[in-house]
Amino acid sequence: MRATESHDLFLEDVKIEDDHLLEMVSSRPKYRANGWLLHIPACYLGNAQAACHYTIEFASSYQPNSLNYPIIELPNIQRQIGEMELKLKHARHFLLSVAEK
Repeated sequence: MRATESHDLFLEDVKIEDDHLLEMVSSRPKYRANGWLLHIPACYLGNAQAACHYTIEFASSYQPNSLNYPIIELPNIQRQIGEMELKLKHARHFLLSVAEK
């Protein structure tokens, strides 16, 4: 449903006091950046960071019967965790640079 924009509510002829307005929407296109929607990717980034931390905790403690050590010591798992952390750093940098601009 996210792509349908069905979460929008349009009200016409509603009176609101000026000090309660966040932003005026006009029919003219705006040429300035709108940072109001940055909370959405910030939430997704927070979820991804929590998932990464959980993955590292799990890999540090999970030891299958076939190994004498936790799976975090396996090179393939270390590579995947490294790739995960690199993608998170890129996403964090991108989000913060967009917010700064």
